[in-house]
Amino acid sequence: DTLGAAYKEYFDYIAEEFGMNVTLVAGTTQEEHISLAEDLIEAGVDGILAYQVTSPMMKLCDEAGVYLMQFGSPITDEDIQANLDGSDYWLGTSSVDDYKSGQNMVEALYEDGCRNMVVLGVAAGNPCHDLRWNGIMDKAAEYDDMTVIGEYRGGTAAAQEYSDQVQNFVAMYPEMDSIAMTGASSGNLDAVLSALDTVGMTGTVKLATLDVQEGTDTYLEEGSLLFIGGGQHPEVIFLAILMADIIRGSLDMGGEEVSLVGQFINIVGTDGYEEFKKYIMDDFPYYIEELKAVSTSFNPDTSYQELYDLWNSYSLDDVETRHAK
Repeated sequence: DTLGAAYKEYFDYIAEEFGMNVTLVAGTTQEEHISLAEDLIEAGVDGILAYQVTSPMMKLCDEAGVYLMQFGSPITDEDIQANLDGSDYWLGTSSVDDYKSGQNMVEALYEDGCRNMVVLGVAAGNPCHDLRWNGIMDKAAEYDDMTVIGEYRGGTAAAQEYSDQVQNFVAMYPEMDSIAMTGASSGNLDAVLSALDTVGMTGTVKLATLDVQEGTDTYLEEGSLLFIGGGQHPEVIFLAILMADIIRGSLDMGGEEVSLVGQFINIVGTDGYEEFKKYIMDDFPYYIEELKAVSTSFNPDTSYQELYDLWNSYSLDDVETRHAK
């Protein structure tokens, strides 16, 4: 998808300069992730960055002496965390502030005048989507005159489910004026907006979501999409740099677990998208020299804190200031 392509493009940009040999693989289920980890270990990798770490995956890495980190979300399962804490090869996590991003969706809808909202999301158990869902619900509850009139939680690739639900909600609630959806990938963005078009509600019911997809600019122009968050792809780059520094011995965390936290770039309307496209999509948000400056493999005077701060301060204003054209 769009995010996966952005990961690949960024790794292609930095890999040679950072002395990395990067292999990108994709899976959706825990079983697929474990199988892919087995394949990567067999291929001789030194470390694995995984979207969803499990105890069996950690066991494989322990036995092979391969380092493991998770991107996309913190570890929320206490049993898994306890297992990871006992490993010498577990290094930590990176995430974007999914809870805050859920709040940002609702805030954008409210400021646009929306008051009767439907919430769509992935079934409970996915850490990223759970945090987004909670942020949406908590923010909506702050407004006395905003009502969540309907909610639905489906699969991770539930485009048809979401399409059907949107049409049902429109029929049931003529006052419906907005949708907050925890993720746009896997065809969900197209499905929901197509459903609104089918029932003649394009531009009348506004959508806020996360994960920029192909066609985002068109949807913003026609008014069906009000808000979308994206641009989180540098997250894995910072995590990979930390892992490489630790493997090479230039960074000693002293037993501390890595815990990076970044932000989505918030896009409202076509003007916001044009700026996003210029600085985030058509360019690299962090140039090689900026990344080397916070890597202990290339700058022995830097620190984990400096790398953390650089990623934690990520925003469109931050990138514009550093890369003013």
